[in-house]
Amino acid sequence: TDARLLETLTMQLHFPPAVFWDWDGTLVDTVPVVHQAVNATLRHYNEPEVALPRLKEMMSYGSAQMIFGPYYPQYNAAEMEKIYHAAYRQHAAAHLVAKPGLAELLAHLSQKGIPQVLVSNKRHNLLQEEVSALGWQGYFKAVVGAGVAAKDKPAADPVLHAAKQANILLDKSIFYIGDSVTDILTAHHSGLTAVILLNETHTAAELNAPGCERVLVNFSDLAHLLMAPR
Repeated sequence: TDARLLETLTMQLHFPPAVFWDWDGTLVDTVPVVHQAVNATLRHYNEPEVALPRLKEMMSYGSAQMIFGPYYPQYNAAEMEKIYHAAYRQHAAAHLVAKPGLAELLAHLSQKGIPQVLVSNKRHNLLQEEVSALGWQGYFKAVVGAGVAAKDKPAADPVLHAAKQANILLDKSIFYIGDSVTDILTAHHSGLTAVILLNETHTAAELNAPGCERVLVNFSDLAHLLMAPR
């Protein structure tokens, strides 16, 4: 870790009283699962499978409609989504992977008594299944997926729902940690601080929402900040 970068990060961020997390692309790498499920769906329609680099161009995490809709308009979108979700469930147990170091970070924050909440646009029941599959259900005071609140992210509704469930008062001292523009907007609408993890999916230039503040970090720097003795 670059000491100057860590010092800058520490000046930007204070240790949070609570942490809200995104799921896909932030805590877990679901790309291998999505890849298997997309190709299983395409095989059903006798369409050519897609290679991983092509899939990453096509995909929006957790949204089958965004994967298929623009590229296969000749098929019924609802039917494709149904087939996709069945295939996703079939492959999730074998291919779902936690992001490196995240299990340790969740455990550390839990041991320190820092409330953690999970808010995702993944279908709520599927989100719960994946959390349970990794044995992480004990880390979160609330888990809120798509369809639970009146609106999904980037609206504030699911964050407000989760905060009420976890008995957390929202303010800028609380982190919303994610990996996308949707997460920046979610934090902005909810009055939280957007802490965005840099990865191979989005460039720093792409992680920008006009009028919204965000702090871009590498995982190692975030871990140093959150795991530092206090």
